[in-house]
Parts: sequence; structure tokens; C-alpha cells
Amino acid sequence: MKKVSVKLNQNTHQYNITVGNSLLIDCGAWAKKNLLNKTSKIVIISNEKVFSFYGKKVQKSLENKGFEVFVWLMEDGEEHKSFRSLENALRFFGVNKLTRTDAIIALGGGVV
Repeated sequence: MKKVSVKLNQNTHQYNITVGNSLLIDCGAWAKKNLLNKTSKIVIISNEKVFSFYGKKVQKSLENKGFEVFVWLMEDGEEHKSFRSLENALRFFGVNKLTRTDAIIALGGGVV
């Protein structure tokens, strides 16, 4: 895998972007290595279209590393960038008893 470092000119922030093959099926190993040891639950937030392409691979990879995985699919469209969507997501987290040590993966772009 090739690692590319990106530096933002207008800020002092720097972050890494990983480019390579098999990243979706290896994300469980990455999560196990990089997330706090207390993390046992992960919510994948996505939309129906993106999840249909990539979601099952990500979910299976995470489950294979011992995470309990929940999926919350949100609606597409700018109108869903709203407090109502946030409220629905937070309700989903509460129903599934997520805590501050659990994790969320945003699988998609735009609204997600």
C-alpha cells in the first residue's frame, strides 16, 4: 500500500490518505489496530447507493475483526443535511446503545 501525505496550505493541519488495493476488505484490520481498545461497536453511516456498492465488504471486514456493526442508511439530497437527520442518527445510536468509545464510519460523500 502506498501512503500519501497531504498538507493543507491554509491551515497547520496535516493528515494521511492511504491509496491502494483491498482497502475495503482490510478496513477491519485497520480499525482493530487504530481504534481504542474499548471500541466494540461501529456504525456505518451511508446511503443506499454507496452501501450497495461497498457496504457489505466494509461490514464483513469489521465483523471479521470482532466488531459489532450497525448500519444506518440516510436519504440522498442536500435537504437531508439537516438537524432532523442528525436527530434520527442520534436516536439510532441511542437505541443501539453506542457509547463515546464506539466508532462511526461515514461511507460515502456529500450528504453522508
